Amino acid sequence: MKQYLLLLFICLTPSYLLAQDIITKKDGTAIEAKIIEVSPSEIKYKKFSNPDGPIFILPTHVISSIRYQNGEKETFVERAEAQPVVTNGSYIIPKYRDIKDLFDRSTYTHFSSDKYSPGWCGFASFVIPGLGQAIEHEWGRAAGFFFGNLACNIMVQYYLTLMSATKRNDKIDDYALGFGCFLTLGIGINICSIVDAVHIAKTKDLWCHQMQSSIESINISPSFTYLPTDPNTPIMGINMSISF
Repeated sequence: MKQYLLLLFICLTPSYLLAQDIITKKDGTAIEAKIIEVSPSEIKYKKFSNPDGPIFILPTHVISSIRYQNGEKETFVERAEAQPVVTNGSYIIPKYRDIKDLFDRSTYTHFSSDKYSPGWCGFASFVIPGLGQAIEHEWGRAAGFFFGNLACNIMVQYYLTLMSATKRNDKIDDYALGFGCFLTLGIGINICSIVDAVHIAKTKDLWCHQMQSSIESINISPSFTYLPTDPNTPIMGINMSISF
């Protein structure tokens, strides 16, 4: 009899556990729930212990993951919002890492009023790896490309010195291999720096295009108007012209 009860318990336990959704918050709190709706900004659920109770709402930025009743798990990654920082009436362009996935660079069109020029930024990084990124105020990326290329150049010069100083043929091959590896790596870093600078310039310009198109400009133009309603009593007035 005990064996039958144990078998029945084993069979029923998984179905009970899988009948609920588990919401795990970023502070480690686990909520047994029945998910009603999931949107990019929030989720709606009912408590598993009270399925006929009220609907609760949680913003997605406080949620770490959801394990659904069918065993699937959904992880929520907090995405930085590319919001403009306004100072003295002008906005500061956000970091490239925050907006790089928001735009399709193939749709980019350059305007003379653009803050960055992809061609010039790419050329700057061709002359000095990382210079284009510095122009674009991406200091971390600029330092990475600059010092990475610098280290490769130092190693290239080091192996060149060894090759010219050694008289042993068996060592020249080893030195030549090291020279070729660091030379190739340095060229690769230079090319990546050029491409990266172009991508950053296009992405930030696209962000500026979107910002400029979303800003409504209001011009208020006052003017005086003379209304000759009566020759003996002329009327003077003020018109306010507002254009969007």
